Amino acid sequence: MNLLKINLCILYTMNRGKYTGYFYYQDTLMIKLPTFTDDIYKIYNQVSEPVIRSGFKLGFNFKHQIKECEKNIIKYEKKIRHCWKISHKDFVKIMISYLFLVKVGKIKDDNYILIKNKNKRTL
Repeated sequence: MNLLKINLCILYTMNRGKYTGYFYYQDTLMIKLPTFTDDIYKIYNQVSEPVIRSGFKLGFNFKHQIKECEKNIIKYEKKIRHCWKISHKDFVKIMISYLFLVKVGKIKDDNYILIKNKNKRTL
């Protein structure tokens, strides 16, 4: 539970980023997230990797973690598709699961896009 709070803080600090990430699963927009970089693996290292490592320390093997992340993504995809509200904890769980599945290759590279924000100019 403490790791979820830490990752929530990390996600809030990422909100001042130069990029916006759009993360899709089965043609459903799961998350729109401002990020600090356009490298998905740097985002994974900051957000998901500490949680995955703690799962290994607790005794969960690789296959079990993949199955749990897939269950999370499928569950929240249905909720998003049916317009249910998502809490902040759910948002963090979606992000952790999504990035882990991208890292292991279960979600392909064409399901997310990272776009650089335009500079706002004043006249």
